[in-house]
Amino acid sequence: MKTFKAKQLFTRLLETIRTLKGVPRILLWGIVVYVIVLSVITSLKYYCFETYTFDLGIFVQVFWHTLHGNFMFSQPRAGPLHPPSFLGVHVSPLIILLLPFYAIFQSPYTLLVLQTIALALPAAYIYGIGVKINEGKNLALIFALGYLLYPGTLWSNWYDFHLESFVPLFSSMIFYHYMARNKWRLILSFFLLLATFERALIIALAFVVYIFVREAYLSWKNRGTHRTVSKGMILGLIVIVGVSLAYFFLSENIMNSIWPQRGTSSTAEFLGVINYNDILVKIAYVGLLTAPLAFLPFESPLELLPAIPYLLLSVVSSYSPYFTITWQYPALISVPFFVSAMFGATHHKWKRTGVKLAVALTICTVLFSPGTPLMSRLSINWALPVPNSETLLMQQALETLDQNASVLAQENIFPNIAERRIAYTYWPANYSPPDYIVINVLDLDFYRTPDEQSTRDALFGFLSTQNYGIIENVNGFFILKKDYDGQKNVLVPLHLSLQLDQVHKKIISFEDQFLETHFFVPDWVKVEGDHLLLSKNFSGNAWWGPYITVPPGRYKIEVKYSLSETTERAVFGLSAYWFKHATYGEKTIWGNQTLPGQIGTVSMEFETSDWVPALEIVGTGFGNADVSVYSVTMLEVQ
Repeated sequence: MKTFKAKQLFTRLLETIRTLKGVPRILLWGIVVYVIVLSVITSLKYYCFETYTFDLGIFVQVFWHTLHGNFMFSQPRAGPLHPPSFLGVHVSPLIILLLPFYAIFQSPYTLLVLQTIALALPAAYIYGIGVKINEGKNLALIFALGYLLYPGTLWSNWYDFHLESFVPLFSSMIFYHYMARNKWRLILSFFLLLATFERALIIALAFVVYIFVREAYLSWKNRGTHRTVSKGMILGLIVIVGVSLAYFFLSENIMNSIWPQRGTSSTAEFLGVINYNDILVKIAYVGLLTAPLAFLPFESPLELLPAIPYLLLSVVSSYSPYFTITWQYPALISVPFFVSAMFGATHHKWKRTGVKLAVALTICTVLFSPGTPLMSRLSINWALPVPNSETLLMQQALETLDQNASVLAQENIFPNIAERRIAYTYWPANYSPPDYIVINVLDLDFYRTPDEQSTRDALFGFLSTQNYGIIENVNGFFILKKDYDGQKNVLVPLHLSLQLDQVHKKIISFEDQFLETHFFVPDWVKVEGDHLLLSKNFSGNAWWGPYITVPPGRYKIEVKYSLSETTERAVFGLSAYWFKHATYGEKTIWGNQTLPGQIGTVSMEFETSDWVPALEIVGTGFGNADVSVYSVTMLEVQ
C-alpha cells in the first residue's frame, strides 16, 4: 500500500484552491477539511473491504491496465454480459486526463482522493455564482458550505469511484463562466464536461438550451436593455452542439463495435415501467434533493433546465438507482439545484433565508447523510467504516499473493487485488484455474450471485476438479492456493456468534430463501434484553443458521444458558448439520446440569472432512423448563 505525505498533499491542495479569486478563508478551510475527512472515510471503506467490483474495482482495472499497456481493459466478470474493454461501456477522455495522477501514485487510494477533490471544488464556484446572483456574500457562503454538507454530494462521494462525481465540478464551471461572460473558459468547461463520458452530451445540450432560454427571458424582462451573449459565444455554443453530437455518435459506434451484445433497447424498455409505488419513491427522491435547500429550487425552475434530462430519466425509469439518493447519480443534478436555489433566494430577505437554509441543511445532513446514526441503522453498508485488528491481518494476508499470479476474488475483495494482469470475480471458462482464490465466508458477498455465478459456486466448481489448500485464515477470510498441501497460517481462527440485535425473526423456516451468515429466531421465541427466552410452554426449533461455508476442520459450539427450575428432563438440544445432506453433531442438555438462576456453559465438538457449503447450527427447546440463552458461539478448534 502506497502512502502519501499528508503535509505535501495539504499544501498543494491549498495552493490550488487559493487560485480561485475571492473565496473567503472559511470556505477554503471548509474545502480542505472536506477533502481530508472524505478522503479518509472513503479510503477506510476500501481498506475495510467495503468497496465493490462495480464500480471501484472496474476503474482500478482501467487505470492499472492502461498504464501497463492494456488500454482501457476492464472485465472483472468474464462472459458475454460484460465487455472486454471499458470502451464498450463508456468513452471517457477524462480517464486519460486523470491517468498522470494515478501514474505518480499507483493506488486505488489515488482515485478516491481525486474524486473527493473533484466533488469539493464546486463549493468555490458555487460561492462565486452566489456572489454574482445575490449581493449578500454571507448567503453565498452558506450555500457554498452547504454544498459540502449536502447529502447528494456526500452520497456521491461515499459510493466507490464514478465518472459522475466529476460532473458537479464542470457544471459549476459552466454556470460560473457563463455568468462571468468568459467565452473561452466557458467553452473549455463544456469540453471538460463532455470528456467525462459520452452521455454527458445530454447535460451539455441542456446547458446550451438553458443559456439561450435565459438570455431570451432576460431580454424580454429588461425590454431590450439586457446585454446579450456575444456573437463569438453564440458561435462557440453552436460548435459545442456539433462537437457534442459528433462525439456521442462516434462513441456509440466505438461501444457497439467493442461490445455488440449491449444492443439497443426499445423505447418502452428504455423508459421502464412506471407504477404507483415507484412514483411515491420518486417524489420522495425529489424531496430529499430539495429539502436541504429549504425547497428554494422550486422558486426559480429556469436554472433546473440542465438537470431536466436526468430528472426526467429518474421519473420514467424503472432502474431504482436513478431515483435513490444513496448512489452516485445525484452528482449529475446537484449543482443546478443549488444555482436555482440561489436564484430562488433572491425573492426573500437574505437574513431570514440564511437561517432557514442553515436549519434545513443541518437537519437533512444529520438525518440523511451516510454514516449518520439513522442511516447506519438502515444498512450495515452505510455505517462509518471502522477497521480493527482483523482488518489489518486481512490486508497483511493479501501481501502473500504473487503479483504475477491469477486471482479469483469475491465482489468486495476484488478492488483490493485488481491491480494485476489476471483478476476476476467470475472466472473465464477458457482460462486455466486461478492460482489463488480469495474469499470471506462470513461476508454475504461470498454467497451473492452478481449476474452469473456466486463466488461460493465458483469455489466448489474448482474444488470438484482441482486441489486448493488454505494458506491464510483470518476468521473466515481465506486465501486458497492451487496445488497447496502445506500448513495453513491461522492468524485468527474462524469464529462467530449469535448476535441478539441482528437476529432475523421468522415464523416458518424456508431455508432456501434465507440470507447466509445470519441466525434466525422464530416469533415464538422472545428476545428479552441480553438473552433468548425458550418458553416452557412450547417445544420446537429456537434458532437456526448461520448457513455459512466452512472448510474441513474441527469446530466447537458453546452455549451459555440458565434455567428457571431443575428437572430430570431434557431442556434443549444442539445439532450441527448441512440441511438434508449430513449431520455433524448432536447433543441434548438436561435440566439437572446447572442450578436454577445460574449461568452454565455447554459445548459440543464436531469435525468435517470436506468443505461444507451451508453449515447450520440449530437449537431446539423441549418445553420442560424456561431456558434463557445468553450466547451461542462457534469456534474453529486448532
